[in-house]
Parts: sequence; structure tokens; C-alpha cells
Amino acid sequence: MRIEEFLCYLPNARAVGDSYRASCPTDFHKHGDRSRGLSIRPIDDRILVFCHAGCTASDICGVLGIGLKDLFFDTKRWSLPTVNYRERLELIAQELRVIAIGAEAIRNGELSDDDMDRYVAATHRLAGFARLGIGIE
Repeated sequence: MRIEEFLCYLPNARAVGDSYRASCPTDFHKHGDRSRGLSIRPIDDRILVFCHAGCTASDICGVLGIGLKDLFFDTKRWSLPTVNYRERLELIAQELRVIAIGAEAIRNGELSDDDMDRYVAATHRLAGFARLGIGIE
């Protein structure tokens, strides 16, 4: 996919020098991404995306309905690594642990604002995994 095609998925993208800024399309942000926290830059044979709030390229592509391979201009030359199922399951288990610990802290009234942010992020990530089939293509 070329940068022009990718930008069509992000209607509020604006040019900033040789890159672009847009609102992150994921729903991992507390109040939406109003600050255009997604940086987009075409480099060599690919499109780099970076969410300043921590969303992954996989999260972003999943919400847009495209694959990571679409960030490469010439998909014939490049192949993505195979999915590491153990790594994906470990990530899901980690998010489940965060939610379990957070739920216990909520019950005890001991959850700080930072911990609440992490708890909410974990719930959003698990919802994203469920929506995307845990990101396995």
C-alpha cells in the first residue's frame, strides 16, 4: 500500500514536514485521541506508524481492517514473520493477570489512578484481541 492509500483510512491526517499526524483510530484512549497522537511516515519501502499513547501497529492496522503486510510498498519482496502463538498467549495471560489484580484492588478500594489506567488499558487490549481474533492472521 502507498502512503496516499493509507491516509485515506485516517480522514483527519495532516502533513507535518515529511511525515503526517492523525488521531489514533483505536479505542484504547480514555477520551479518544483528540491530539493527533499517531505519527505516520513513509520510509524506504514501508509506512511507519507510531502511537504516542502506546498502541501497537498491529492494534492500529486491526482497527483499520488492514494487515501489517499492507504497511509495506512491495509485499512480494518482504514476508512477515510467522505468528508466535506462545508469545500471543503469554501476552493475553499477562493482561488477564493485570485485570485480576486490578479487580481485587478495586474491591479493596486500593487502586491508584495510574493502576486504573493500566487496568483499563488491559481490558481494552483483551477486547481488541477478541475483536481481531487475537491478532492471528
